[in-house]
Amino acid sequence: MVGAISVDLRKAFDTVSHAMLLDKLPLYGVKGKELELFKDYLFFRKAKVAYNVCFSKEHALLTGIPQGSMLGPLLFLILFNDVVDVIEHSSILKYANYTALYVADKDIQSINAILSKDMDCFADWLKSNELVLNLKKSKTEYLLFGTSQRIAKETTEALEIKLSHRTVINNTTEYKYSIRVDSSLNMNSNFNTCYKKLLVG
Repeated sequence: MVGAISVDLRKAFDTVSHAMLLDKLPLYGVKGKELELFKDYLFFRKAKVAYNVCFSKEHALLTGIPQGSMLGPLLFLILFNDVVDVIEHSSILKYANYTALYVADKDIQSINAILSKDMDCFADWLKSNELVLNLKKSKTEYLLFGTSQRIAKETTEALEIKLSHRTVINNTTEYKYSIRVDSSLNMNSNFNTCYKKLLVG
């Protein structure tokens, strides 16, 4: 079986610390004039709020990277990339701000223990890097993969990943990415969703 946690960060791009990012850029060879360019790009951005015909004063933005920009995902990855250093026992998949931790084992208790330990390390890393884990339902969730026969034998009570031995991560029966993925990796749910859209369209 494979236990996997799909991790979601709360407003990931909006909460990126400029100071934290600038500390990490030199580790990737960005120094001197290039680093100054990024300082201007990050620290000299301002925003104001418009309501009807009224505008607020401009305020400097101390966190966040521009979404929809070419550099946005790259800057987030530079901040986020060293998270792999704190994950000791699980494997990790990263794509921009989409992240999954997973581990394979025959014993569900071993899967739970390993993922719980690594999620604690992951949560500590997020806190030290000023990012926030989104624990709402349908955001950060845990899913057990395996054959349909093996999954049927396991009880939902056994699926319990905890943060700091307290906060339980939500369990789910399928993830929704660009397609729907369920515990036995069949495509029925995804097919049904697409079929319904075609009927409506």
